[in-house]
Order: sequence, then structure tokens, then C-alpha cells
Amino acid sequence: MRVSKTDEICGMPAPTARELMRAIAHDSVDDDYIASWLDVAASAATRIRESLVAEGYLECSSEDERDSLHVTTIKGNALAQASFSPQIHRRTAEKNISGMLERVREYNRDNTKILAISRIQIFGSFLDSSSDRIGDIDLAVTILRRPDKDSYIKALYAYCNASGRRFGTHLDFLDWPRVEAIRTVKGRSPAINVTNEDITRFTDRWRDIYMIDKDEQAIQPPKDAPAEL
Repeated sequence: MRVSKTDEICGMPAPTARELMRAIAHDSVDDDYIASWLDVAASAATRIRESLVAEGYLECSSEDERDSLHVTTIKGNALAQASFSPQIHRRTAEKNISGMLERVREYNRDNTKILAISRIQIFGSFLDSSSDRIGDIDLAVTILRRPDKDSYIKALYAYCNASGRRFGTHLDFLDWPRVEAIRTVKGRSPAINVTNEDITRFTDRWRDIYMIDKDEQAIQPPKDAPAEL
């Protein structure tokens, strides 16, 4: 998603809306949290939350619509990653995608990796073939574990220790393989945005651009491999 700094989203300047989505992402929050974060009255926070829900950036955290807790949707997460830079030419996007796929194929051929990038779906403005300029390259990525359940933790510690990296927290240590896989997909491109959500719940406009079971050189994960969230 690309927006202008001068845009207004649900009554907020676009940069403020983006930072709010970043603060909420992967958490469940209520109106009190929004009021505190924005430093506004409770009534204003409620109006903002209702607008964010109506516009598809937030949704109730449970099937009970009376639940006061809300989470970001795929659209909200896209806003959290939104870029204020100009749109890019389609040929530039295609070059980015080509480089990304080569990195993914190389990653999946590496027998030292404990994860596998099993599926990549593209959605968003790239699928509008009539436009020569597009926003971000929006990708939904599925990552699976290679080791089985009983051996994964041991493999995880060995892999992270072998990386030679320094980690700020133990959680950063444990999350390194997933972060590394996402970095492989993104590369150095600021135009590539990645989500691990099931985008089929939100849009019917998407296309598979990589499936590991179609990659003959990739090391295939076990058929019952769990997803790495």
C-alpha cells in the first residue's frame, strides 16, 4: 500500500494512521488503548475505531461483535507497512519479483535452513495489468518448518547459535529463522510488502507466483509441516 503524507485516513493524517496500525498490529486493543495512544477523549477514540472498522482496517477480535477488543485486518497491516514514496513502474516491479523468486529458490535449496518458504501469493495493485505504475508489491508468504515437532526446538537453538548474530532479546533469538526468511523475500526492495495472513479471506484477486512443490530443486518440507507464524 502506498499513500501520500497529505492523505487523511479515518479522520487522521496518514502518517498518524500508519503509526497507529503499527502499534496495534498483532495485538488486541480496545477504545481505551486508542484513546491513550492518540491522546484523545474516549468518545473520539470510539468514533475513530468505528471508522477504522467501517473502512476495513480493524475487525472484532472474535465472532461476537459485542467484543470490545479489535485487531488489524490485512488492510490494516498493509497500512502499517505503507510507503510514502512514489509509485513504481511495472517493469521495475517485475524486476523486483524476478529477483525475489531467485532468492527464494536459492533459500529453499539450502539444506542448512530449518524453514521452507512454501508458497507466495501476489495481490493488490500489481494485478491491475492496465496500469503501468503500481503501488507496493503485496505478497502473502507461507513459511513451514522442516524439522519435525520433536526435533524443532533443538534445531532452532543450533541454527540461531550458528548464525553468529547478536540478539537483543531471547525472543529475537527464537524469531531469527522466520525474520531471515522474510528478509529473503523482501531483499533490499522497499517496494515489497509481506504478510503471513490468509488473504483469501479478504480478497478474491490474488495469484500464486511460487509453490515449493513445483520447484524440483527445492528441499521439500514434510507433508504435515506446521506453519511458522
